[in-house]
Amino acid sequence: MTRYTRSPSSHPEITLSTRLFDLALIAVLVVYAVAAIVSCWQSPYLLALLLLPAPALLFLRLGPSALAVAAAGAVIGPLTEVACVSGGLWSYAETGGIPLIPPWLFVIWACFPTALWLIVRSLLGEMPSSRPGTLSLALAGIAIEIVLFVALG
Repeated sequence: MTRYTRSPSSHPEITLSTRLFDLALIAVLVVYAVAAIVSCWQSPYLLALLLLPAPALLFLRLGPSALAVAAAGAVIGPLTEVACVSGGLWSYAETGGIPLIPPWLFVIWACFPTALWLIVRSLLGEMPSSRPGTLSLALAGIAIEIVLFVALG
């Protein structure tokens, strides 16, 4: 009979109470963000300020390495939105004077990859390490997604 053993990880296993707290935090942040967007979409700069606690809380839960993940989301997400708006897929009623997209999208997109990270860590109990080439594959997937959105939109 083959015996499977867990390989040593550089990340310690997360306790059940911490995992449940993190999932509850994600749920609260989603409700907060949706409420803020629904009620303040006409004031895009105020909305961006109101959404700032969300990435800050995610950063506090994940630590300093989350900064790079959040920064990547804050850049790649809005670029994807710009491509889709430019391609005519949708538009924003209030952009606050910024061409094509509102300023609060940068904050929301900074939350997306960090929230996914926290959800995965909570569900698995640890953060799996990535394999070489993962980043280039992910970026290629985003590029294909943008092309498909614009071509089929």
